[in-house]
Amino acid sequence: MNARMSHVYWGALPSEAEVFDPHPYRAMTLFGRPFSMHTALRQPLPEFEALLGAFTPARAAEYGFDYLYIDGEWWWRLAPAQRETFEQSCVLLLDEFHDHLGDFRRLYDVHPCVP
Repeated sequence: MNARMSHVYWGALPSEAEVFDPHPYRAMTLFGRPFSMHTALRQPLPEFEALLGAFTPARAAEYGFDYLYIDGEWWWRLAPAQRETFEQSCVLLLDEFHDHLGDFRRLYDVHPCVP
């Protein structure tokens, strides 16, 4: 699923776009876009940890992310109220791939969520 997403979107997102992924190295690898919320030693910044602790798509956009790349494992760890926030009109599902075991990868556009 990651390879399929990368095949479709490598180089297709705007060059200045930041992609949120709970596993930051994955988004950098799949989309070829920088990830500014970690140190030079690839340790997450406190801001990233704070975002993960109270995640919503709108908060991610406020933190400077334009896109969200998430997997099924992380999705099901979100509280039901957090998953509902993905239904806001400013959150746009761009693509989704599933495997035969029920796992998935989703790419959302959240830049319209910035106030």
